Amino acid sequence: MEQNLQNFLTLTRELMKKFHIINRDQQYCHNVTLSQGYAIKILAQKGKASMTELSQDLGVAPSTTTRIIDVLVRDNIVQRDTECDDRRQVCVKLTDKGLNLHEEIEASSTRYLSLFLKSLPEAKQDNVIEALTLLNKAIGDIFTNNGDRPTGASEHGPGVGKPDSGTN
Repeated sequence: MEQNLQNFLTLTRELMKKFHIINRDQQYCHNVTLSQGYAIKILAQKGKASMTELSQDLGVAPSTTTRIIDVLVRDNIVQRDTECDDRRQVCVKLTDKGLNLHEEIEASSTRYLSLFLKSLPEAKQDNVIEALTLLNKAIGDIFTNNGDRPTGASEHGPGVGKPDSGTN
């Protein structure tokens, strides 16, 4: 069991690192940051979102979301829209340029990922997809409702206790 855990930790860290680099490089090729790319993907899926909703989906502070969106608005990728369910809020949505950019990023990502899948022996591809599906479900099941932290993890991250205050 301990060896499985160690192997799991090593492999997941390596995969996360590699996927982060791939995602970063993909976004960079399209002149957007990784955070901007995530915002574009969310808006493409939802159509439009309030800044609060987008902030929650991105898992960042509202002020960070505002900075991300300001650049995308400046570059005519996103537009602000006052027609939200709650008129006191501002919603954002992709412009035509933003929708086209999303399609380009998705096509590029699909080309990359298809190379990875094709590099696996055909007899093992279903096993890999099944394992990834199980892992994705397990991770989803342990996260809290707002998806920012696994249940039972401290505010300092999974498996990290509170800093020692020096008092007993």
